[in-house]
Amino acid sequence: MKLAPDDQMKENDRLSAELFRIYLLSSLVALIAFGLISYGFYTSNQMSRTFGPLIDAAMNIELEATKAHLVFEENLSGDDHEDLKTGWKHLQRAEWYARVMLEGDESEYGKFITLDNNDFRKIVSRVRDKLESFRVIMKKRIDERQTSAAGSDIDQRFDGMFSELLEETGSVETKMKHIMKKELAHQQLSQKVLLGVSIFLFMILGAIYLRYNKHWSIMMSALRDANEKLENEIDERKEAEEEIQLQNELMQKRLLEIAELRDMDEERLAELNLANEQLRIAIDEADAAERDKSEFFAGMTHEIRTPTNAIIDLTYLTLDIPLVDEQRDKINTIKESAYSILSLLDSYVDILEIEYGELEINKSEFNIQNMLDSIIMTLSPQAHKKGIELLCKIEASVIPDVIGDKGRLWQILIHLVGNAIKFTVDGKIELGVKRVYFGGGGDLNRASSDPHQILLQFSVCDTGIGIPEERLSGIFEHYSTSEAPTIREFGETRLGLHVSNKLVHLLGGEIWAESQEGEGSSFHFTIMFDLASGSDKRELLPDPAIDEAGSSDGTGVEFNSSGEHPTP
Repeated sequence: MKLAPDDQMKENDRLSAELFRIYLLSSLVALIAFGLISYGFYTSNQMSRTFGPLIDAAMNIELEATKAHLVFEENLSGDDHEDLKTGWKHLQRAEWYARVMLEGDESEYGKFITLDNNDFRKIVSRVRDKLESFRVIMKKRIDERQTSAAGSDIDQRFDGMFSELLEETGSVETKMKHIMKKELAHQQLSQKVLLGVSIFLFMILGAIYLRYNKHWSIMMSALRDANEKLENEIDERKEAEEEIQLQNELMQKRLLEIAELRDMDEERLAELNLANEQLRIAIDEADAAERDKSEFFAGMTHEIRTPTNAIIDLTYLTLDIPLVDEQRDKINTIKESAYSILSLLDSYVDILEIEYGELEINKSEFNIQNMLDSIIMTLSPQAHKKGIELLCKIEASVIPDVIGDKGRLWQILIHLVGNAIKFTVDGKIELGVKRVYFGGGGDLNRASSDPHQILLQFSVCDTGIGIPEERLSGIFEHYSTSEAPTIREFGETRLGLHVSNKLVHLLGGEIWAESQEGEGSSFHFTIMFDLASGSDKRELLPDPAIDEAGSSDGTGVEFNSSGEHPTP
């Protein structure tokens, strides 16, 4: 039926108004549905943003506390892989995570939103209190570690507090899971309600579209658009659920890591306790062995020295009676052997006293020339027996009257000259002393500018078998020798060189050796002396004849084992 123009206009106006109402209603329904879906997505995302960081914080509390416990245990047990500062840093991080769970915060680790749940806050507060108690007990344990032993009361309180801390942290995680489960159930219910309301609204919209079939294509297009939006929102919600599932998997993985760390901590603690016990037993055994060795050596020295002195006395008595030359030589051999035994014992005693810091330096005034003369006279019989010429040279720059440890200087020179006699088949041995100004070998740059002191260099040079170059660096070490055939031939262990090295360093000097195999050896050492009160200080001025090497060209004093000046 064709309508009149006026009626057609009215119908068009009516249809336009109806279409406008349909568009308005459809838009309103779509907007409400979109708002409801957006609200569901927002609540899901808000739940993830709230619980995700809190779950991480709870796990990090347990992880950092476990690391701190491991660092402290290793440090206190002596297996110091990390210092105490690292342990305190781990503990501070654990306390920080406990604080942000209660108060909320935003940092490089994320944004933490606290939960408005009294039970949750009470549990977290207990965790924070346990951390503070753990810190106090840890500090006390560190302060008392010198006096407390493994298994003491402070150790038990420390381990107990750590176990309680882990239990409380586990309670936080359990409570959060419970709250999260309730929130998830509430969210799912809300989503179902929102979904139902959205479906109901879309049904109304469908009824409107069916009622106005004329405009179905337009409304269907709008419905498809709305469905696409709904599908997109559903996909986003699925992605959010997958993200939550991924976080749950990560949480389970971290829980497994924490459990593994806890097992490692217990295993390491057991190993450290075993190592400590073994170390204590070893120390006790070493102390007991050292005491036994010292007691044995003291007793052995006394037992050997007494009959040896008796042998020496008997040899002197025997030498006073008429003897043939062969008998006298044998008695002298017995006497010299006995003196060698006493010298060997004295050397070992000196080594022990030096190592234990019991050897004392006794300074007194003496004359260098007189002492060297006495050494030459003492050792000349041994030298003459082997056909060796024993010489002594004192340079003119040497001031003879000095203050120092005469006994130790005598002992050093006796060892060096006696060693030279034993390793020299023929030729000569020269004992020399000179004043050192600068330069030269060893530590000669120590020449003092003090007018009351003088630095002297003593030298013992022989024409013996010499020392291989590769053995010079260890010549002063204990039992350092030349080749084994040489040891068998000359019967010398070089113990005297070891003792001399110790004594020279004890007197503040330096000692060194020079040698060429087959041609001879030279031993040098320097010692600083104080000048005697009657010495002429003018003699300390550098001699014009001093060369650039720091030695004097002056002739000085020279004499041989017979006490005579050598012939030019």
